[in-house]
Amino acid sequence: MKWILFSLIAFQWGLVQGQWLQSLDSVSMWIGDQQNLTIQSSSQVSEEVFQVIDTLSWLTILDKGQWIKLSDQSFERKIKFTVFDSGYYRFPYILKPEDSTGVQQIILRVMPYPDSSSTLQGIKNIIETEGKNYFWILVIGTVLFVLFTSILLFFFFKADRKQSTIIEYEKKYSAAEIALRSIEELEKQKLWQSGFSKEYFDQLNLILRSYISNGLFVPALEMNSIEIIQELESKEEQIKMLDELSPQLRMTDLVKFAQHKVDPQTHFDSMNFVQKFVAQNASLSKQQEEKHKVVWSSYLTNDQAQQFEYPQEEVPEQIQALKFEHEVQRIYLVGTLLNINSFHLPNHLIKLHHKNLGLLSKWQINMLSQQDHKILYKILFGLLIPLIALILPILWISSLMKKENLFGRGIFSQSKHGKLLLKQKGFDK
Repeated sequence: MKWILFSLIAFQWGLVQGQWLQSLDSVSMWIGDQQNLTIQSSSQVSEEVFQVIDTLSWLTILDKGQWIKLSDQSFERKIKFTVFDSGYYRFPYILKPEDSTGVQQIILRVMPYPDSSSTLQGIKNIIETEGKNYFWILVIGTVLFVLFTSILLFFFFKADRKQSTIIEYEKKYSAAEIALRSIEELEKQKLWQSGFSKEYFDQLNLILRSYISNGLFVPALEMNSIEIIQELESKEEQIKMLDELSPQLRMTDLVKFAQHKVDPQTHFDSMNFVQKFVAQNASLSKQQEEKHKVVWSSYLTNDQAQQFEYPQEEVPEQIQALKFEHEVQRIYLVGTLLNINSFHLPNHLIKLHHKNLGLLSKWQINMLSQQDHKILYKILFGLLIPLIALILPILWISSLMKKENLFGRGIFSQSKHGKLLLKQKGFDK
């Protein structure tokens, strides 16, 4: 504890030739507490005499206060302060006295707060504790991880077999339904009412030609108006409203190429005609769509189609869009965990299947399809499953970085009868 002594004048005659008094609220305080230094004088004193307070390093002034005139015509001023160090302190003279004889000194005591933790405790012996053995935790965790991933891989490699079910597609609307929906959307746009007559007839003409192309199987999008009429007239099926179709096509051409102006009623009549033409021929176009529907039995040879569980199943448009390759290759599908079955399909289907195969499936098929030492490869494959489970996270991260397919099983699977099924989920072309 530091002991710093400063003098405090209790009563003193000042420079202003008047009586003054200097006092504290309390002569003792805790560190950080606040109290007032009160000065009373018979007259106000210049602010310069208080500069001595600013020179005290141990004293923190919070508020220097103001002179207040009392009822007895004297003046009083309270200076609020605090101290942040313990010890004994004396204040300097605020007003230097001419005669300090008999002045009583007041000492301020600043005390620290009591600290119960400061009491010294007896020395205890060091207690040794055993640390956790993380080795066995790591071993058990690794074994559990390998066991869990091995089970997952077992079911993954087990088979390409699926329950016999028809492949599900999104609802496919007929050409007539698509055309009628498009007419409703065109009517909502109110193009010709907004001054876009040409754009209105362009879209109406596109709807009509698309219906003729997709519903009546006449390539109207690639023909002029005369060729369309000639092609429709040559068909065996009777096309309804064919006589009124020719004027409609000619009028549309005039608006499109000759900037022909038409009245509002013509806009209504044109839309009503297209709508009626589609509705009148809807049943015929539906028959044509069924007739031109592509199924496995028509898409492939009879032997190839008979490999499928449902030979009359429709071939998806994604496959129809592929370039047909007549060369036949063999495709392998896993029957059980260690057995595979083979099928013969055109090369473009084999390529599409392999493109959707993951690295694990390719590795499995490559091992099980070996003709030499079949038993040895099957045993080796079974023994390697735990190893694959152990390094599976590395393989997965590597496949993400290289943007490779790791778990894909291809587009074909097997039914319980050993027949081909096209998977229901989408696939990359």
